Amino acid sequence: MVLKDRSEPEFTELSKSKTNQHIENIVLKFLHAENKCTKSI
Repeated sequence: MVLKDRSEPEFTELSKSKTNQHIENIVLKFLHAENKCTKSI
């Protein structure tokens, strides 16, 4: 099996989408926590 070169568009697009999903998850968790805080006040 040949490892893909990291500079290949396929790889960068894949890692980009994964990173974006990860960031979205963090943001959603943060917003969810914020909502809980504002509701409890």
